[in-house]
Order: sequence, then structure tokens, then C-alpha cells
Amino acid sequence: MGQRAPRRTGFLITNMSGGGAERVVSNLVHAMPERRPLLFLFEDEIVYPFDGEIQTLDAPLTNQSASLFKMVRGLIRLSRIKSASPLDTCVSFLTWPNIFNILTRRDERVIISVRNNPTLSIRGKSSPIIKQLVRTLYPRADHIVAISQDVRRDLIDQFGIAPSKITTIYNPINLDSVCTDAHRALPEELHDLADYPTVLSMGRLTLQKGQWHLLRAFREVKNHIPNARLLLLGIGPYQNYLARLARQLDLSVWLHENRGDSRALDHDVIFWGFSSNPFAIMAASQVFAFTSLWEGLGNVILESLATGLPVVSADCPSGPREILAPGTLTARPIVEPEWAPFGVLMPVCNGHRPQNKTTLLAEEEIWANVLTHLLQDHELRQSYSRRGKLRAADFALHKIVSNWRSLLALEPQGTIHSP
Repeated sequence: MGQRAPRRTGFLITNMSGGGAERVVSNLVHAMPERRPLLFLFEDEIVYPFDGEIQTLDAPLTNQSASLFKMVRGLIRLSRIKSASPLDTCVSFLTWPNIFNILTRRDERVIISVRNNPTLSIRGKSSPIIKQLVRTLYPRADHIVAISQDVRRDLIDQFGIAPSKITTIYNPINLDSVCTDAHRALPEELHDLADYPTVLSMGRLTLQKGQWHLLRAFREVKNHIPNARLLLLGIGPYQNYLARLARQLDLSVWLHENRGDSRALDHDVIFWGFSSNPFAIMAASQVFAFTSLWEGLGNVILESLATGLPVVSADCPSGPREILAPGTLTARPIVEPEWAPFGVLMPVCNGHRPQNKTTLLAEEEIWANVLTHLLQDHELRQSYSRRGKLRAADFALHKIVSNWRSLLALEPQGTIHSP
């Protein structure tokens, strides 16, 4: 009898262009080389490193109506590759990859990872169709990994998925890599960043992240701390709107297209764009602000904690409360700041774009007050910095990878523990 071929795992994701799910895939692959990883990408965009074979489906999702033909072609291509290169398991991340993974299953185990609160994150004209696909197809997966307990509850309560089929596994943090990168030199344009009271925010510039509320609150922060800076890491379709709003608020703006201009810190708001090493920037900043309207977990919160950067986060569904105030529940929405053990939980802004550029919403005023207070209180920041690093250790890569190994049956199956 011939020897059984070594196990092989496929990882299916939209691209590797710089999001939280993409970073998780990169971390998992590097930690589990024994799985002989095969990476399937919808589109050939790679920023994070990946050690293994890559197959591109050429099925971009940026304009679904225009690329419907390419999506169907990608579905066929994925099915053929799975037939030609049999897998032990195929793990997918994000909604469309999850749907593709289920529709093309052969003899492999299909594990899907849900990275966002589906009820809130699936939006737009096609949302009823996509939500129905989730209700119909997700139960056919062998197992579902929810990024947070709140996402798990949403899948059970709103989509009727059996609780026994869903496991919560949080995102991992490679603490050794974060520590090393946090001590690297800053980019020349940000060389003196530590000399400024800096509010940092990181994430795609999209509706979900609500950065316009942060800009409006920051305008008030500047009235109390004139040399304060707001540094936005990330790219996205809302950049032009946000830059225009900043100027309407009489805030000077520096855009990442001006890289090489050493006067970046002469401006109030810095749109830095994508950073291959955000950790050095985090370590030189004073406060991390996270104004998301909804999330799955909020990986950047974990990364901020790991660098010792105090976190002020919207108490949005899902994730921030589980990280900053583990073991607590609250009837949403909160209307006052909650000074939680590992960060400050904040009221969620309404997501509307106010026509009046100067009058703050009640939630924005609360954000301005808390950010100002933290920027001015060194001892409080230090306290949150120390506690944040302790909390980040609960999400260490080796702990989370152990959960994934258990799920993938690389080691004896047992209870999967979440931090």
C-alpha cells in the first residue's frame, strides 16, 4: 500500500493587500508550514508575505456587476484546481471566498472564517441576496470560525446556524514581530512624531470605519491642544471626502502622495496611506482612536495594545468590548465613556454625515473630551499602556495557532480556549 500523501491546506481569500484578515492568513501560514499551504486569491494583490504556492482566480470584487463574468470564471477555475490538487482542508476568509469555498467543495473539509458581523456588514442593493446565500450555504460548511463571540451570536440568532458548528477563534498577534518592528526607525517624514500629541487611527478609509466623526472630534481637540496631530493609516474610497472635510474644518492636510516631503508633521491631519510597518508609528503615537460603526473583532486594537498604545474605541458590534472589557455585557448603546480595564469604550456615532461642519454631535463631543483628556494625562496613558500589553499577550500567535491546529486536527482534538 502506498504511503499517504502529506496533508495540504488551501487558504482562500480575496487578496493579500493589507487588511486584518490578510495579516491573519499570513501569520497562520508562517506558523503552520507543515500544512503545505496553497493560497487562492481572487485578485493578484500581495503585500503580506506568503510562503507557499499561489493560484490567482482573476475574480475581482471591486465592481461586482462589471466582473460577474470573471467571478463565474473564477468559480470554475477554483473547482478545477481543487480537483487537480486535492486538499485535506480548505479554509476561507470573508463572505465571497466563503461562498466560493462551499460551492466548489470536493472531498476536502471546508472551514469558513466569518470576519465581520454579517447582519451589519453585508450592505447595499445586493445585501438581501447575499444574506440569503449565507443562510443557505454556511450551514453546509464542515465548520465555521467566528472572529468574536458577538459574531458567533449573530450567526446563531440571525442566520439560524447550529451553535455546535461554530467555534470562536480570535485573531493572533505575533508579539515578537510587533516588538521588533516597533523599535525600527520611523519614516523620515515622521521622524519627530513622538514630539507631538498624536492621535493615531488605522484602517481602510470606508463607511465602516467612520473616520469623519474622528475628524470632527479632532477639530475640537485642536482647540485645547494646538500642536496635536491626527495620523490616519490606510487607504480607501473615502480618502478624498475625508481630506475635503478636514480642509472645511480648517485643518491642514498632508497626503501620502507627497511621500518624500519632510514637512508632513507641519500639518494637522496626515493621510499616511498603507504602511508595511505600522508598529513603529504606533509606538511613537500617544492615543489610538477607533471610530468603527461595526466590526468583527478589530485587529488593529490588538496591535495597538501590543505596542503599548492606549486605545479609545467605539463600543460597536462586534469585538472591541470583548478585547477591552472581557467578560462584560451591556445593553447597547452606551451613552457615556466606559473606562474599561484595557482601554476606553465609547458611544458609537450614528454614521451620518452632518451638514453642519462645526456643530458637534453629542457623541463627537464625548470623543473630543476623552481624547483631549488622555493626551493631557501622561500617567493615565502609561497605566493603559502597561495593562494593554498584558492583554495583548492573551492573543499571542502560539496560543491562537494552537486553536487552529486543534481545529485542523493536527493535534488531538479538544476544547478550544479563547482568551
